[in-house]
Amino acid sequence: MSGARWAAGIIAAAAAVRFWRLGAFSLGFDEAMSLAWASGDSLRSVWGISPARAPLYNGAYNSLLHFWMQLGSSPAAIRMPSVALSVVALWLGWRILSRLFPPGPALAALALFAFSPFQVQYAQEARPYMLVLVFEFAATLALLRAVESGDLRQWAAWAGCGAAASLSNLLALTWVAASAVYVLALPGSRRRIGPLAGFGTAAAAPALAFAVAEARTIDWAKEVMPRSFGVFEYLLGVDQFFGPGAWVPASLVMPALAGFALLAVSGVLLAVAPSGARPHGQQEFRAAMLGFGLTPLLLILTCNWAGVLYPPKPRYAMASQLFLLAACARAIWALRRPAARGAVLAGLLALDAASLARYFGGGIPTLDLPPCQKAFHEVAADLVGRARPGDGVLSVEFQTYLPLDWYLGGRLPHAYAARDASFSDAALRRLGFPTDVATFLRAHRRVWCVVAPADYSTPPRMPEDVGARLRRVAVLREETLRPGISIQRWEARRREAP
Repeated sequence: MSGARWAAGIIAAAAAVRFWRLGAFSLGFDEAMSLAWASGDSLRSVWGISPARAPLYNGAYNSLLHFWMQLGSSPAAIRMPSVALSVVALWLGWRILSRLFPPGPALAALALFAFSPFQVQYAQEARPYMLVLVFEFAATLALLRAVESGDLRQWAAWAGCGAAASLSNLLALTWVAASAVYVLALPGSRRRIGPLAGFGTAAAAPALAFAVAEARTIDWAKEVMPRSFGVFEYLLGVDQFFGPGAWVPASLVMPALAGFALLAVSGVLLAVAPSGARPHGQQEFRAAMLGFGLTPLLLILTCNWAGVLYPPKPRYAMASQLFLLAACARAIWALRRPAARGAVLAGLLALDAASLARYFGGGIPTLDLPPCQKAFHEVAADLVGRARPGDGVLSVEFQTYLPLDWYLGGRLPHAYAARDASFSDAALRRLGFPTDVATFLRAHRRVWCVVAPADYSTPPRMPEDVGARLRRVAVLREETLRPGISIQRWEARRREAP
């Protein structure tokens, strides 16, 4: 069977995995925020400034979701574009791999990438990452053709796709820089400096113009999110590129991570180590590792150290995973015996399969924590079924308010108590401001309070400040606990007769 047919089979199987249980999990906070921005009355409102948490503008994806939501708004429906885009990204990834690597390592890298739990997870989220991935891979493919042929149309295609990626997420600018490193690391790069500089400026211009226009937003983000990550802490996040994360038994997490990391480091060393006689394609492999594999990750960490970005999550450099897994495949193919290659590759894919089985079974991740698999749809149904006329729902955290509000759909009055400091007034004018607890209790004799911290490591306990305000005006009557969620029923205190 030819490499192209094997690749088609891998992509088809990966597509089936991505469609599996697509609507099973509740919307998470990030997904609910995407829906809030995309549900504007017009494209003008969708493209309105959304300075929330960090200066990462998702205008292109929000526009896509805005039109798609006219066809359906169930969790499965709104996640469908991400699944479709992820399949397109796999096809583009194969086109890139087949140009840079021999068939064996290229197919191995594609399989590791296609069934990576990290990729499957984000392919099932209504977020812009798959759209960014498609644009970045399309830009890479155009760049490879431009370098090979010198065709200015391919350079223009690279610039156009790079600009589109950055309008889906401003951090896609790192991919433009990665492309420049790739070109400059190739032999004979001097003759390509002209088109690289000209078209690279065109690729970066829309995002840079937006960043300049929103300089105040960026300054505000730097003030409210000043934390910097250490290198070790950052690498613990990047490990999601390689290992199956915390969806496998704890005893397998570190061995899996160590195995992937050893292969990746070996593959990178094979790419960058000096050698007097380089095999065919070695220079392209080295340039790809330096540019596409490492540069975006280093730039993301640099943005964090500069105070522009918090936190520096690996999902902001998802395209780099393809090349780092290609480094793993290159290291596997350094083994002389085909049986040894097959055994190592099968072992890595088995770990991914075990991880995916736990993920689809509702496994709770503990590394980096997305997606937030808290059952907000079940909570909303429970509240609607138990509430009486006049009752209200008070989410404590803003991260709880947005997804729960989507599922309540206006059937019960709903507000939240604790403001998230990382959202500006401009963002909250669209998403909703917090409410005063006492005022909400005066309007509703019974209030159902929902406590659901953004992660599972924080117990769902009522924050002391909010609890103190509640106890002044109400009495706790009952509490129901769900995984990661507490539902409390409070009743307003009766006023004493004069």
